[in-house]
Amino acid sequence: MDDLIALGYRQFAYDCDFGDGWTHTVRIDSVGDHHDGPGLACLDGARACPPEDCGGIGGYAHLLEVLFDPRHEEFESLREWVGPGFEPERFDVREVNRRLTLW
Repeated sequence: MDDLIALGYRQFAYDCDFGDGWTHTVRIDSVGDHHDGPGLACLDGARACPPEDCGGIGGYAHLLEVLFDPRHEEFESLREWVGPGFEPERFDVREVNRRLTLW
């Protein structure tokens, strides 16, 4: 990350799970001296991360369609697959920052 900042980059794309083709945009809002705390901090975000191996963008769109329609024939099986704690509209900035401290 320091190399990107030194070159003047403030925004970049991060590709993860190359098989499914997820691309995230990361924006660096500020750089400071973090000797007493985490080196990385997330300020904001949107929505929960898609579950692993959900089939890329198309598979995730289908998953959301099913989860928002309790009458859908796949609702029960996909709700069980993602687990009871999956809330697609929820973003937990505290949890993200907790995980960043583990890096």
